[in-house]
Amino acid sequence: SKPEEMSLRRLEQGTPSFSEPRATLRALSCSKGDQLKTISQRLKYLSVQGTKIESIKQSDFSGLTELQTLDLGLNLISHIEDAALSHLSSLTELSLARNRLTNLTDHMFTGLSNLTVLDLSENKINRISLLAFAPLTKLLEVSLWDNHLSSISDIVNIVSFCPLLKSLDLLENPLTAFESEQFPFSLNITVLDLSWTPLSRFSLHSDVFPHLQTLHLASVYNDLQWEVSDETLLKSVRTLDLRLTNFTDETYQLIFQSLESLEKLSLSNVARLNRGLLDGACGIQTLQTLYLIIFTLYLFIFLGWALISLWLQPTPFEQVNFLNDSLLLPCSNLTELDLSVNLLKDLGPSSLQMLTHLSRLNLAMNSLTEVPLTIRNMSSLTSLTLRENSISELRCLDFSGLHLLKILDLSYNKLTELNSCAFQDLQNLQKLYIEKNKIHIFDSISGITLPNLLVLEANGNYIAELYKGVFRNMTRLTDLDLNSESVLTMDVFPGTFDGLTDLRT
Repeated sequence: SKPEEMSLRRLEQGTPSFSEPRATLRALSCSKGDQLKTISQRLKYLSVQGTKIESIKQSDFSGLTELQTLDLGLNLISHIEDAALSHLSSLTELSLARNRLTNLTDHMFTGLSNLTVLDLSENKINRISLLAFAPLTKLLEVSLWDNHLSSISDIVNIVSFCPLLKSLDLLENPLTAFESEQFPFSLNITVLDLSWTPLSRFSLHSDVFPHLQTLHLASVYNDLQWEVSDETLLKSVRTLDLRLTNFTDETYQLIFQSLESLEKLSLSNVARLNRGLLDGACGIQTLQTLYLIIFTLYLFIFLGWALISLWLQPTPFEQVNFLNDSLLLPCSNLTELDLSVNLLKDLGPSSLQMLTHLSRLNLAMNSLTEVPLTIRNMSSLTSLTLRENSISELRCLDFSGLHLLKILDLSYNKLTELNSCAFQDLQNLQKLYIEKNKIHIFDSISGITLPNLLVLEANGNYIAELYKGVFRNMTRLTDLDLNSESVLTMDVFPGTFDGLTDLRT
């Protein structure tokens, strides 16, 4: 077969920064599974991704006893001989993602007693044999998203032998039910992802998940039969993802009643936002962070027309491009609100005023043409993101009362200048992002007093001249970026950077 080039590289996560063996192997016929004899036996990190390997044989990795990370992703592997990986006794991370595996056999992972991370995503796995995971007693994370697993018994065959397992990713598998009756023991799982499944029943009547902290149910497109007999069974859940679900009101309320300690919630269901959904969600006293997608048509970017038409109900455009004053009334305990990726043109003048504890507000990627009035005097805000809107002007009172604000992101808007009066209450601001606007002159910033500003990102504008004293009231600046591909030369006058003794970049 055609010789392929195999590059050996250290993977990004968990790799030391010095003295690990590295090599580049050329002219290897990997599709025939030739033995990798030329690889240093001291090699610790090996990637043979995208080399058209079709199978793994017992002799392929002999001698690589010190190997810790192996990436076999993006190949054509459909068969792994029994004990073919048994030589890799030091292996802790293995990726077989994006291959053609259909069946995980009893002896496929023999010898991998130190494996902690296993990625089997994007294969065609429809069966996991009883003893396949028996050697993996130290496994912490397993990803099986985008496979063909339809039976909960396959999942039992995983967790039965992996007592330390923390993360179980089953996204995009044809599972229809998840029931505690199938698990005769408690699990240590902290993260469970059942998103994009045709799940129709979630049933807990025993303490199977005493440590579960994050539950993903995004895009579960059937109405879910939710049966949790005791709210203490999910007492550890802190994060819940319900984006793109279309459950009945009763189902949502049952879910919220089961989660007494929830802190972070992701929602997107336009049809029910005004019918008590937020009453139930924000009725959870511990809820702090709400990620709310009001305008569902943003999904055209990701999914296409056909998928959306399957389950999303139409909503009049006029109802979703404006946040009214009453929608968030039940949510006064929030400390973080994410309204990004909507098509909001404006927010009601009192729509956020009830959020007296709010610290972080994200309004990125909307259709705002000015800073919403309701932001004024939100005295608890420390971070405000307005990037990727259509704001062309800052008014004097736009940020009034934001005395605690430390981070302000106005990048990717249409600003042509900065009015100094708009920043008069931002004495504690530490980071200001104004890159990718249309600012032509920077001398107007000389009147801005930001004594605690450390970072000013202004790249991608049209600033061609910098005058003396421009930064005289920003003496604590450590990071400054004024680079622009649109400006060939920039005139910098003497004294422009006077007083910036801490400037690094």
